[in-house]
Amino acid sequence: MTQQSALSNDPNTSTCPDFSSEIYAQLRLMYITRNPDATDADAVLHLADSWHTANAADKIAWNVQQALDRDNEAELERRKQEDADLAAEKLRLDQETLRQDDMKKHKAKYLPILDRDVPDQPPILANTSATRKLNSGLYCKLYYWTNPGLSEARSLAATTDDDALSLVLKDGATSLVPAAAARDSRAVKADKELTWDDFTVAIPRVIEAMERAGWQHEKVLMFAQFWTNLKNHPHASAFDTDGLLRKSLLTYQDEVRRSWYSAVASGNTQSTFNIARINETLLLTIQRRVEYDHRAAFDKEYNIRVRVFRFTRINTI
Repeated sequence: MTQQSALSNDPNTSTCPDFSSEIYAQLRLMYITRNPDATDADAVLHLADSWHTANAADKIAWNVQQALDRDNEAELERRKQEDADLAAEKLRLDQETLRQDDMKKHKAKYLPILDRDVPDQPPILANTSATRKLNSGLYCKLYYWTNPGLSEARSLAATTDDDALSLVLKDGATSLVPAAAARDSRAVKADKELTWDDFTVAIPRVIEAMERAGWQHEKVLMFAQFWTNLKNHPHASAFDTDGLLRKSLLTYQDEVRRSWYSAVASGNTQSTFNIARINETLLLTIQRRVEYDHRAAFDKEYNIRVRVFRFTRINTI
């Protein structure tokens, strides 16, 4: 079925021509020639009837055409509105993405502020990178919650841009790290290098930080019990002139805590363990190693002093 040509004029406004006029004489003659019994009046009537029939058909076609045009215009308008809505939604999503990125990058701008009085004691806030690790459930050294660590964090927060990067040489290779991490890395001590006093001061602060970070309650209790068991261990209160028993406890705490985090990071439940249970066999092994290292360091220092003494004496003779 071929598509009918679109009408350019409204047939409702058309008027029937005067077929009795001279300009239509040829049409009347053609009708009379085909119909010998017809008169000129019959030809006029026939031409008028034909025009009205064609005009009626054009009116129907015009109405259909108008309806289709309205539908097409409505569909075009709908699509334009749909495109506008999609563009507006994309803009909204892009703006929301930018806002979310900004929230992650500048959390302080969006942190809800409580309507309460200034606290008597300011909150204990550790190094930013250490806090991020703790919030993510990753291992971080206890040093950051000791008095020296907190003092450095306070001064560092006032002088270092979190977005700044520094070049750090490690294992013979240079890498870019946050400036805050680069600045404090020189002073940070391993857990086993802490004093007993620094260790005992840091523990309640770490537990409080874990609670603020939303750690599971049972894990917080497990670590609290772990550190309490170490502080209450007989080695902690024993007569220990060289401090090797407490050094053993600190080394045990350091190594076992690292092992616990590594086991959790592996994602294998079978590798995890209750860190609160003190392994006396492992502690004894570590104690012997600490004592051996202490004797080795003492012997090394002694030998150096002997060589220096001999060298000095030879030069004075």
